[in-house]
Formats: sequence, structure tokens, C-alpha cells
Amino acid sequence: MPMNKRQIILSLVMTALMAAFMAISPGYIAGDRMPLTLQRKAENIEDYQGIITIWHIVGFKPYQGSLGSWMSSAAAQFEKKHRGVYFEVDSITEDEYDARIARGEQPDVFSFSLGKVYVDQLREMNMEIPELKGNLFGIGCSGGKLYAVPYAASGYLLMHNQRLVQEMGMDADGMADMLKSGNASAAGNAVCACVYGAAGELLTEEDFLEEKAASAFMDARAAGDLQRKVQNGKGFPFEAAPCGNYSDLVQLIGINVNAHPDKMGCIYELIELCLSQENQMGLCDIGLMPAVAEIQPDKADEGAVELLFEELSDIAAPNSFLYQTYREQLGKSAREAMLGSAAAKKDLDLRLTELVRGAEIH
Repeated sequence: MPMNKRQIILSLVMTALMAAFMAISPGYIAGDRMPLTLQRKAENIEDYQGIITIWHIVGFKPYQGSLGSWMSSAAAQFEKKHRGVYFEVDSITEDEYDARIARGEQPDVFSFSLGKVYVDQLREMNMEIPELKGNLFGIGCSGGKLYAVPYAASGYLLMHNQRLVQEMGMDADGMADMLKSGNASAAGNAVCACVYGAAGELLTEEDFLEEKAASAFMDARAAGDLQRKVQNGKGFPFEAAPCGNYSDLVQLIGINVNAHPDKMGCIYELIELCLSQENQMGLCDIGLMPAVAEIQPDKADEGAVELLFEELSDIAAPNSFLYQTYREQLGKSAREAMLGSAAAKKDLDLRLTELVRGAEIH
């Protein structure tokens, strides 16, 4: 049906209006979108963009798994939220660390165990941290100032070879009496053995593993390795017993005094992530004790780990920077004290009193 004159005019007007709308609207749309786009870009721009290096210096290992992998996971969480910032986590041995420092290399961030990094290598830290277990807050301080934050801890256990203990006609309590009287030889960590009250000649951890000693003071990783051997049909059956809350197995994080100021915001946020509830609870999965006081581990599947968590709930650890000076002498005094030297025992007690402040060793 042919259109009349009025319909033709109306069609032409509508066509013209549509053409005008299509020609003009992109400019308005782009104009409205531009502030939103610029705003989003501004949100994605960091104060710092680039690579931040972390040296994770492995002084001890968890019951299972890798603390370096845990640190890499925390760094990945940060990177997801902040485009353009990357953390390079390099897990190295203490010997590798010494070699790199000798060559003049430096990271932005140190993750280190007690006594490995000097206070003059670290920047004074200006951040609020949550309450930590036992005396952990103080072990990263020097001169009343905070230079490193403890974020994870491990400890020691008294291990008994069940086969040898049974051959001696003893149980765990009987072995404790034998060790303290010097009628049975202990093996392993000297300071832990002496603090426990063991007497006599101290044997090596290898002696215990070769079944030349019935008992040993071993760190959690050694206990975990022994447990895994037993599960694979090797090694020997054992029983884990508590040996106190003293531990020098604590990992701290600190900032290189020479790190660029523009990196500080990113580094502080990473440290906050390390102390977050999610990541602190993640430490329990590898058999490490969270440092934050309010975070309590769930019941562990492994009895040795459960026992460790109980012992470390009120951990007593040495100050990291004093421990650097006294570490070798502590071991020497402990071994001599176990052999009956009253002077060595007095020296050990005085040094521990100076090193371990803010917690009672039990």
C-alpha cells in the first residue's frame, strides 16, 4: 500500500534523526567512558612497579614441605592484587647466602633464621604487628627498635627408639630418668639436652639414626623424615616426647637497609600478608607453628606435630642478633655442663638469661 505524503515526510524526519543520533552519540559515549577508563587506569598504577627480590635463607626445614614455597604463595597473593609488581623469591642455603654476600650481592628482603643476618644490614621497621607467641616480638629487636618480624617457628622433640628402650626394660618416663642421671647417653642438640637436664656424653644425631643411642633431641624435620622412613618400611619404631619450649628455630623477615624507599609500601604489605590469618594457618599444614598469638593450630594428624604445637604455644627463643654472637659458645657450654662442669653450667644459664627475655624456659 503506497504511503501518503504525511507518512513520507515523517519517515524522512525519523531517518534524519536516527542518522544524527548515530553520528553524534559515539562522542558522548566516549566522553562518558573516558573518566571511568582513566579512573580504572589510575587504580592499577602502583607507587612502585618492578621486581622486589626476597632471599629465603633456609636455616631449618619444616616437618614436611617447604617454607620457601609458602613464601612464594604469599608473594603470588600480593601480585594478583597489584599489577606491575613482582616478588622474586629465591630459596638459598646459608652457604649460598654467605657466598652471595661476599660477592657484594644484596636482596630487598631477607627471610632468615635466628642469627643469620646482622642488624646493620636491616632497616628499622615502622609498622604495627599483631601480638606474637611467647617472646617472639623481642627477638627481632635491637636497642628497643624493631628490625625483623618473626613469622614462623619450629622446635625440638625428644625421640626414643622403642626397640632399644624395650630391650632396656624401660618406658618413656624411665628413659627420662636415665638421661638425667647420665645412665643413658643422649644424642642431638646440645642446648636442648642440657636445658632438659640430660647428663653425660652427648652423641650425634647420626648415632641415634644408626641405633647407637636410644634417645635424641631432634628438630621437627628430622622427626618427620624418620616418620616417613617408618611408613616406607625402613628405620625403626619411635616415640616422641616433649623436651621444653626453648627453640632457636624461628624464621624472621626483614628489609635490607639499602632497599629503595619506593618499594617500602609493597614490602610492608607482603609482611602483613605473611602475618594474616590465612597464611599463618597455612604454616600448620607443613608442621610449623604460627607466630601470631591469636592463631591456634588445629589438631594435627601427626602426633609429633601436635606435641610440637603444644610445646611452642609459649615459645622461648633467643634474640636473633645476640644469638649471632653466642651460638657457638652456647653449644660448647652445654656439652661441658652435661659432663659435670659447674662453670660451664653457670655460663650457659647466664647466656640464656641474656638471650631469652620475655618468656620463661620450661
